[in-house]
Parts: sequence; C-alpha cells; structure tokens
Amino acid sequence: MRTDRSPDQLPDAPVTHSPVQREQRAGGWRHVILALRLLSLWLVSPPTFAHAATLLYVHPTDPTCQGQSPCYQTIQAAVDAAQSGDTIRIQAGTYQEQVNISGKNNVAGASEADRILLEADPAAPVGSVILQGAVSQCTNGYAIRLQQSKFITIRGLTITGAGGQAISLMGGNNQNAAIHIERNRIFGNGSPECSGGITIARGNPDTLIVNNLIYANGRNGITFIDADGGPHYLVSNTIHGNAWSGVNVARSHEVHLVNNLITGNGTASGSTGGRFGVKREGSTSPQPAGITLLNNLLCGNRLGEIDGPALDATDGNNLTPTGTEGPGVSASPGCEVPANLFANLNGPDTQPNTADDDFTLATTSPAIDRGMDPRTLGLNPSFNPLFEADFSGEGRRPRDGNGSGTAEFDLGALEAGVTARPTVTNLNPTTGVHGQTITLFTVTGERLGGATALTFLKDGTPDAAITATNLSVNPEGTQLTASVTLAATATLGSRIVTVTTPEGTSDATATSGNTFTVLGQITLVPDFVSLVEGQSGGLTVQLSAPAPTGGSTVTLESANTGIATVPASVTVGAGATSAPTSVTAVFEGTTNLTASATGFASGQTVVTVRAPIPSIGSFNPSSGKVGTSVVIFGTGFRPTPSANTVRFTGPNSTWVAATVSAASSTSLTVSVPTGAITDPLQVITSGGTAISPGHFIVLPTEDFQLSVAPATIV
Repeated sequence: MRTDRSPDQLPDAPVTHSPVQREQRAGGWRHVILALRLLSLWLVSPPTFAHAATLLYVHPTDPTCQGQSPCYQTIQAAVDAAQSGDTIRIQAGTYQEQVNISGKNNVAGASEADRILLEADPAAPVGSVILQGAVSQCTNGYAIRLQQSKFITIRGLTITGAGGQAISLMGGNNQNAAIHIERNRIFGNGSPECSGGITIARGNPDTLIVNNLIYANGRNGITFIDADGGPHYLVSNTIHGNAWSGVNVARSHEVHLVNNLITGNGTASGSTGGRFGVKREGSTSPQPAGITLLNNLLCGNRLGEIDGPALDATDGNNLTPTGTEGPGVSASPGCEVPANLFANLNGPDTQPNTADDDFTLATTSPAIDRGMDPRTLGLNPSFNPLFEADFSGEGRRPRDGNGSGTAEFDLGALEAGVTARPTVTNLNPTTGVHGQTITLFTVTGERLGGATALTFLKDGTPDAAITATNLSVNPEGTQLTASVTLAATATLGSRIVTVTTPEGTSDATATSGNTFTVLGQITLVPDFVSLVEGQSGGLTVQLSAPAPTGGSTVTLESANTGIATVPASVTVGAGATSAPTSVTAVFEGTTNLTASATGFASGQTVVTVRAPIPSIGSFNPSSGKVGTSVVIFGTGFRPTPSANTVRFTGPNSTWVAATVSAASSTSLTVSVPTGAITDPLQVITSGGTAISPGHFIVLPTEDFQLSVAPATIV
C-alpha cells in the first residue's frame, strides 16, 4: 500500500538504486560508516556550465535590494534567472508566493560545483526571511516544489501557512538529485488531508535534510512516498508535534536517520496513517536494512516511537522512554516529558506551535552529547561544515555540553551550551582609502559583547595590511567601534569584516552588511596657479594605485562650466598611475573640479580664473564737452557696465568717474562727466587698471546767455 501519496505528485518511474556498505565502528554501534555511496557524494567534478557564479538578491518591497544588484522582488523571479553555481540571497521580509524550482542543473555531469544556493540573507536575523503559503488548499498547495533539478540547497527560511507541503520533491520522471534542505523552520503547513512538512517522492537520490526545525504540520513531519528512492540522509533535525508521525517512510526508500530529535508527534486524534516517531511501511518482503537509525532520540510520540520493519543489527545508540522497541535502542526514562528535553519549548510568547517556539535543549537534556560524529558517515567531506552548523548558524558543533572535557554532537537541530555567534549587519563607513586611518569605524550587529578581534578578510584570509585597534562595545552588544588603519600597501577591492568573541566569529559570507571596500585615491594636480579667461592650463590625474587591466576611465566634472571646463573623461592606461588632461578658463571666478573612477575615492581641486588686464587702444570722439557720449575701445573690458569703472582726469591730479552706459569686452560707452579736464582716461576692472595713451580733450562749455533788447527792430 502506498502511504500518504501527495496529490501533486506525478506517476512513478523506475529509478536506479545502489546498496549501502556499512561498517561498525570499534567500540559498538555508535559510529557506523555509511561509506562508498554514490559517486555524486564523493566526487566533485569540474563545472558543467561556462557561467560565472552570480549573487542574486531578493527583497519584497525595495526594488534596489538595499543597493544590491541584480535585484528581484520575488523569490520565483530570482529562481527563474538563476544558473549553475549561483546564489540567491533573500533579504529579510515576508514573501507570500509559491516557488517552483524546475529543470535547474538537469544535465548529465552536473556536480557540486554547479550547486545553486537559495538562502536567507546571512546578515538578516535568524527567522526574518519568511515564505508564507500562497495557496490554502492541499492540492498543489506547496510552498516550494522541486522537479527535475539537481544540486539545489534551500537554507535558512521560515516556511509556514502553506496548504500543502512546505517543501515537495517530485518523483519518478520528475525526480531530483542531491537536494539539500538546511537550517529551515518549517511549521504550520498542510492540513488533515495532506502532509505539510517535507515530502519526498520516488527516486531523489542523495537528499540531505540537516539542522531543520519541523513542527506542528499537518500529517507527517517528513514523508517518503511511492515505492522506493534514496539514499536520503536526515541528520540533526528536531521533528516535533506534527499531527501524524514524525517520519513516515514508504517500504523501499533507503533512509538514514542520524542524531535526530523526534518527539511529541501524533497530535491529531485517531490512528489512521500512524502516530509514531518513525513509521516504516510494511510489505511482504520487509527490508529493515533499508532504514538506518543511529543516535536518535524518539520520545513522547503518541502511539509509539518506532513502527514497522525498521530496526536490525545495523542500528545503534537510539533512545526511547523504555528501550524495548528492538535492536539498537536503549531506555531514557522521562524523555517523553518536553520539559526534560527543552528549556522553554513554547518560547517568549508562551504559546505552542508559533514562530518563536524554542527548541534549545534543557541543561540536563538526555540529548546533550549523545550524537555520533556525522562527519564519519563517509559523505563528501565538503559537507562537513553543514554538520558542524546547527539551526542558528555555522561553526557551532561539536561542543562539550556535559562537562566531560570532550566536544561531542548533541541530538536535534540546536547544539546546547552555545551562545549564538556574533552577527554583523552594518558598517560605517563602508569604504576607506589605503594609506589612511579611520578613527571611528562602527560595526552594528548582535552579540558583539566581549569582542576580541575585528578582522578584514581578503579572499578568505585576514588582510595584514588592515589593522583594527581600540575596540569598544556598547553594553547591549549591538555596536562596536574601533580605529582602523589601512596601510598604503593595502590592495584595492572588497573585504569581509568579521567580529570574533569568546562564542565564535561572525559569518564570513559576503553580505551587504559586512562588506568593506578599500579604495585608491585620485589626486588632481594643475600646472598653474590661476588662469586668465580664454586660457588653457595643464591638469594631471594621478592614481594612488596602478590602473587595472583595461585601464581606468576617470570622469571629470566642473562644478561651474561658466567659469572653467574640462573634458568629460580621461583614461589612465593599464598599469599606469597618471594621465594628462587640460582645463579651459571661461570667466572669472572659482570652481571645483572633481575626478571620479571605479575603485577610487574622488579627487578635487579648485581652479581660479582671473579677468584679463584691460587696455585702452583709442576713444571716439577724441574731444567733447561735458555730457558728450564717448566710446572707448580696447581689450579686457567686462561685459557688465557696472563691472567697469571709467574715470576722466580732474583738477589737481584727481579723477572724475563717468557713468558707463554700455559695455562689451572691447568697448565701453560713457558720457564726459562734469569736472573733467583734458588728460588721459582710466579704465578699472577686476583684472587691473588701464590708462589711455592719448589725452581726451574736454572742450569748454558756454557759461553765459546772449539776449537782444529791444526784442524787435523797426
């Protein structure tokens, strides 16, 4: 009988299936090596596609993704655009949509090098990326569905409210391969009619489900349907309080359960479909060797902990309340009581089955230090960081949780005795110029208290050319300040900033919140002090570091082109550190010139343009009475009448000002002022003073009136 077949699965198709070679580890069943699996788990083959891996960003409301590009506003749009090796980074927010991952990496020879990562932004708080179900009914009510795809990872999401499965792996002709489901919170999905956790149909070899919280879903937490499939690996998950069974396995799927906490399942009334921790479908030819249970705790599941042909001599170190289920099971009395396992199961809101349910282990939990080392399972060594992570972050396992002096793995998705590592969410400033010191560098994040190091990583290695001193953290542990010195030898480019505390080091995955860029400096060097209107001067663009391959295009801009102009750009050749250009003076005044280029801090200089020194060539007429209009010809005059002062010679070596009624750069029109006498004229502008080479002759003005009397003559 097929169990819990999902309404959205297509018919079965044959699938090739390999046996598992197992070995017992010395000293008992605790360490069993599941070795020599499919080559896809062992080997990392060359990339299948000629594609440079791209980081794609998603934000539900910000079309710029907080200044990142390329930016998408739905997860599905980013998935559609993703290619081999890409990472889809989902920024904090709620996304109400269905995500269909179809036909990705579906070619012969696809490998780990082609893996597409769909992840919550590492800089966002855990749980802040929420995929809300968009379809309320069971049929086709999935939140995420995968079909005909290989080497896909789904990491760090909260998935809730889907009418059907949170994650569905289709089978048969639509089956997938090497799907990883990591560090997700999956709750409140499905219904009494269909499972709401994770459903895996026929085939789907090399599925890895690790460090997930799977709780309060309709029917089963994890369901394997159709006749056969796998191998599948369930490692370090907490599977709690689902309506039917925690894990339901069809008769011929090959499933390996390691270090899981499977508790309190079977919350729905009745018994149809099972209400167990692990349920294995029976058949006329049972194959208990097809399901391996190593170091799991199964407690408090309503109708029993293990049902069906599941246990044999290959299983070991599992815990149940009584230990009577069969081979490889020991008793852990009281483990069926949630308070004995978890410190605060209902979380801050004190309500069960909500987004803040807290599966942190109680200090005396029987799950502490009871796991095997999953790095010894014989899987691809590149998976070890996945096993060393827990639900909250990377690098958290193993720890010494019971004071034995030996670091060991806990059971479930959360490692005990670990304060969450620090996180870095923002830097200020985000850029700096080599050769300079940033006296106040601010890091914003969480759990920064006790910081011992602020490190700038270049290509994954600490950059010795950047040093941080005078570290100080506020009492809340949310802000760190330091003085950061960028040596002149610091190469240009981005760095990942990490903070180290006694609890660990923040994530070294590049995000918009932890990336710092070292810039070069542009310097503008003019070969003049000032320019006269109409004159050109030389300008050298200098870079503090050689231009990269292809050269650097430096954009030039004048703040006021009415004063001085520059070319739109100049190119500094590859490997060079300077290039010449020019400045053309237009009109007197000062203006800022700015030069900018990718990878360099902008440079500025101030250009001063002087008015030319005026000169007087002639005037017309050369003589006249007071009030006569005179046109003065010359050069360097100002085009605005009021910007020119014209003076005639006055008595006793004085000057008498004349009113300028019209002006151009070569002529001025004035009237002879009262008091003027014969002598040179003078023109004064901001550029200087000019005196005419000849004298203007002031003619006398009649100062009497002739009258005749009598008025008439006879």
